[in-house]
Amino acid sequence: MPLLTANGAGAASRFSIGIVIACGMTIGTIFTLFVTPAVYTYVAREHRAHGVQEPASSAPSVAARPAS
Repeated sequence: MPLLTANGAGAASRFSIGIVIACGMTIGTIFTLFVTPAVYTYVAREHRAHGVQEPASSAPSVAARPAS
């Protein structure tokens, strides 16, 4: 914020870099808080709609093992 409100010698160049930093942080925050969760929700909904099921576990159950 101080880069955006600077005045005096060299204030124009500091203002430019302040705009770049502030816009970059704003865009990053928006993507992190809104875009990424929205895309994740859409992909998860599509994943569920196609009936893809996750495996229960990777280890075989005790009942499935042959008797020795």
